[in-house]
Amino acid sequence: MNGAAYRAYAGQQVAEARRTIGAHGIDAYTGICRSCGRPGPCDEQRAARTRLVHYLEPAEELHADRPP
Repeated sequence: MNGAAYRAYAGQQVAEARRTIGAHGIDAYTGICRSCGRPGPCDEQRAARTRLVHYLEPAEELHADRPP
């Protein structure tokens, strides 16, 4: 997979993870996931957060040598 294809794939994964995190928000009062009704953070939100971190970290490392 070349760099452009990976960036496109990573962008899709990040967007999907952000949608999942938004959909599985936790009610501050009860601590229950608003989408699935399980105690939060639910498995879907945990998996989405893991995926988000996985695909965001390499992008930051690739551009670490560039000046701001």
